[in-house]
Amino acid sequence: MGRDIRKTGQGGAHRLPRRCPLEPGVPLPAHGLDSLGMVGLSASLEDAYDFTFPDAALVPATFASPEKLWDTVSACLQGTP
Repeated sequence: MGRDIRKTGQGGAHRLPRRCPLEPGVPLPAHGLDSLGMVGLSASLEDAYDFTFPDAALVPATFASPEKLWDTVSACLQGTP
């Protein structure tokens, strides 16, 4: 899970630092991701996994942690966001 998000988040303004592993329950901002980075990461995830976040999912709570983000991405991929 964390590896996929980190791999997707390695480019552009939303770059995630490589200095520590992504922990599922640790807030993404603690990993160095700011609000602008979250926008870029959401676009990268949409491109990488060929889906679109519903507007209701594009809220700070979705990006609270890698675990929450991946749960949301998984739900979107299953068609149940």
